[in-house]
Amino acid sequence: MTAILSGWLVWHYVMNFQWEAPANPHHPSAFVNKLQVIIMNEKGHPAYEFTTPHLLNYEENDRSTFTLPHLIMYEDNAPPWTVDALQGEALQGHEKVLLENNVVMAQPKGINNVSTLIKTQKAVIYPKENVVTTDQFISAIQPNANIQGVGMKLDLTHKTLDLLSQVRGDYVSVKK
Repeated sequence: MTAILSGWLVWHYVMNFQWEAPANPHHPSAFVNKLQVIIMNEKGHPAYEFTTPHLLNYEENDRSTFTLPHLIMYEDNAPPWTVDALQGEALQGHEKVLLENNVVMAQPKGINNVSTLIKTQKAVIYPKENVVTTDQFISAIQPNANIQGVGMKLDLTHKTLDLLSQVRGDYVSVKK
């Protein structure tokens, strides 16, 4: 009798489970704890990795909010960038990722690049375009340069960092 009851409970509550979105689109439709996602590129290699201890998903705009996001953005022929913040939000799945509060982006030294550390309070990542932007104050530090400015576009595909306004800094030439 217990086996029959167990079988019915599994069939009724697990096999027959129908998910329904919450009535209020402003309430979370799902949550995940200890999330790790690796997105692959067209070559089958990791494009980026995303981890967070806590994520909430909302039906409206396919929006997710998360705490302590950590991203690893992989590049061909260069060490990956790491990006950390206190909070974040992804819109339309992961088309646009907004990071806030103590955003730190770092890339270690590689064969073709020097180590780079970038700090700001807000950043927007466009994963498909491999671009990071901000309209906030930024500080960029390399072994021979310390630069500040307002606004930035970091293009990982073309390996360029453009500071948009109020740029100032110090540069020390490297003797060879």
